[in-house]
Amino acid sequence: MSVCRILNSFERYSDSELTVAFERIKTAMKGNPYFLTPTPTIEEAEGLKVEFDGSLTAAQSGDRLKIAIKNEVRGKVIGLLHRWARYVEMIANGNRAIMLSSGFEVSKERTTSVQLEQPQNLTVIDGKNPGELIAYCDGVAGAKSLIFQYTTDPLSESSVWNNEPTTKSEVTFRNMKSGQKYWFRVVAVGSNDQRTVSIVVSRIVQ
Repeated sequence: MSVCRILNSFERYSDSELTVAFERIKTAMKGNPYFLTPTPTIEEAEGLKVEFDGSLTAAQSGDRLKIAIKNEVRGKVIGLLHRWARYVEMIANGNRAIMLSSGFEVSKERTTSVQLEQPQNLTVIDGKNPGELIAYCDGVAGAKSLIFQYTTDPLSESSVWNNEPTTKSEVTFRNMKSGQKYWFRVVAVGSNDQRTVSIVVSRIVQ
């Protein structure tokens, strides 16, 4: 599932960057069929834009009072944009194209993590040649790779597992000791290194 969100860190914008972004978003929102009832309204935003631009011009004199007024109006602008951002995300409901039509900057699409299932039906059989065992299991949806593992009998919490990574659901183990009992399991590896482990099965090498 794709997820995107509005980038609304307006507090980091310079005054000039903020007034440009405000104008862009206000223009895109005005008459936009997706966003018919923004709060504050487009009319209120237009009035605030005039006020903000006027305060920017006045603050250029360096007068402390005028700078304080500019900063106060700047806070109102940022507050309005935050409210509009939440409104746009609610209406768009994850639709990137609708979000972009608002004039806001939008994050790149990313894929949410899918719960990785446990590998099922791990089976180990004799191979064609002496000392060979073939292990296979069902495919695991969302897995980027599988790690087939084996360890010698007896099985315990301190057992050391040997790894055979693969992108397939089958692997052949060679040079296994005849008459030795081995234990096997499969680790499925998904996105963000998410992992699940199969049940453990045993096999004696013929």
